[in-house]
Amino acid sequence: MADLDYYELLDVAPTATLAEIREAYRRAVRSAHPDVGGTSGMFRLVTAAYETLSDPARRADYDARLGTPGRGHRADEWSAASGPSTQPGPESAEADAGWGEEATWTAEDGRPDQAFESEGYVPRRVDRRGVTMLMLVACATGVIFVLGTLLLLYDPGFMRPGEAGSDLLSWYDGQPVLRLIVMLVYVILLGAARSESAAGLLFAHVLFSAFLLAWPIAYWDLASAAEQWVYVVGVVVWLTYNGLLVGLWIVVGRWDEARVFRDTSGTSEVSDLTRWARTDAGGRAVRAGYIVIGATFVFLAVVLIDAHGLIRPAAAGPDALDVALRFPVAVAIVVAIYGYIAYISIGHRSGLELIYVPVAVGLLAWPLAYWDIATTSERWFFGLVALAWALHVGAQYATSSLIDRRRPTPEWTR
Repeated sequence: MADLDYYELLDVAPTATLAEIREAYRRAVRSAHPDVGGTSGMFRLVTAAYETLSDPARRADYDARLGTPGRGHRADEWSAASGPSTQPGPESAEADAGWGEEATWTAEDGRPDQAFESEGYVPRRVDRRGVTMLMLVACATGVIFVLGTLLLLYDPGFMRPGEAGSDLLSWYDGQPVLRLIVMLVYVILLGAARSESAAGLLFAHVLFSAFLLAWPIAYWDLASAAEQWVYVVGVVVWLTYNGLLVGLWIVVGRWDEARVFRDTSGTSEVSDLTRWARTDAGGRAVRAGYIVIGATFVFLAVVLIDAHGLIRPAAAGPDALDVALRFPVAVAIVVAIYGYIAYISIGHRSGLELIYVPVAVGLLAWPLAYWDIATTSERWFFGLVALAWALHVGAQYATSSLIDRRRPTPEWTR
């Protein structure tokens, strides 16, 4: 592979030290492994790059073959850092005594004998107590997120004292479309913080914290004792949410590291959930999932095709929903296409999020557009439709996960 630049592959400079190459390899292997979104080919290339650049003799030979001698690394520095060098072979691990036996990884199987075990880096196994704690933190974070979203989306005026006059917050209270956009942007930032960068989410949290700091300056003298206590409770909840979010990110990050460690070290084990999914009870759960998916699909299809007047208040004027529901045949075709795609997608990656996301946005927009003009029965029916949709999506994902776990070699479920 003389044409392949291992330095570029690991994203290090040609003058990188042994420690820098180790750290770059740690980063690369976490994204290159097939189980975390990479490919087996990329994983082998990353492994080969590390094996070459971590051995002084092999690195010197590679630089010569690449036609770029004099890259700046010195053999005496590498010898001092990694011990006596050897030629490539079964005992090449001795060239990197500080890294354990990671240099003996083979490109054929893509799995090391020991991974990340040098320098005390051995991710702790996530036991049942850790899983329970993670679930509790995730549930608490989710509850606060949902309640906060509902309040800020549908009734941001609760944060204003009754004696306050017209101001920026009162204007924002009268902009339902803007509120929906703001919440969607926050959800996107929340997802980006998990997969890419937390800078956008941090900025959003700083802005909201600035608002909380400005509240006493603007409203404290106007607020009643009850409104002041509501503000104090809101601040406590906000701080709790931030703490839970940070804790959740830390725990999930460590869990990811432990999972990648197990996957790349050949010590991965079948989880308790996977074992359960492969039992008779798991098979019955799959059948129950199909029943829930089918029942909710039929209910929602009937509502959209035949009883669509129930999901739109009678007092509503002409709008986009009214136009769309005037063509039941077209709606029936769209529903049938979705049903087919959803059925063949169970147990596989399918990209149904491209459908689920706009539907979720539409459900969030319904109260903003119709709540004030809807009757009590119309509101309850909307809640029933929203619940049926949530059950449908949840059953789709849960059933897909169980089916995948029942396979001898799961495709995508972890």
